[in-house]
Amino acid sequence: MLHPGGPQSALPEIYTKCPYPRNITLGNLCYFWWAPTLVYQPYYPRTERIRWTFFFKRVGETLALIVFIWLTCAQYAEPVLRNSLDKMAVLDFPSIIERLMKLSTISLVVWLAGFFALFQSFLNALAEILRFGDRQFYEDWWNSNSLK
Repeated sequence: MLHPGGPQSALPEIYTKCPYPRNITLGNLCYFWWAPTLVYQPYYPRTERIRWTFFFKRVGETLALIVFIWLTCAQYAEPVLRNSLDKMAVLDFPSIIERLMKLSTISLVVWLAGFFALFQSFLNALAEILRFGDRQFYEDWWNSNSLK
């Protein structure tokens, strides 16, 4: 038996006071839409205050990474793509493969910078402004052995 006191003993107090259909309010729903989470709950862990220096650092990181991604694409990816058009027109396979290899390193850098910008910088800034307490956005949830 999972819960010796019955299924009701497994529920947190807030869920027993305000069960499912009644706990969906417009405020809770709006917070869920903007909070960096995938699962709706009527209550999320919250921080006591907004740390403005932390928020502005994350916003600065996000903007700097967006500029970095744009410059990397403009400086390295665009010339490679432009120079590969004539090779693709005549189906010069060795040159096409060479261009793909050049683009693979550029795209790897762009993907890593984009991942960091979204999951580390932007979501932390959003969580800070919403005072969202759970900041573990990309743990290894896919191979978890418990629900904790």
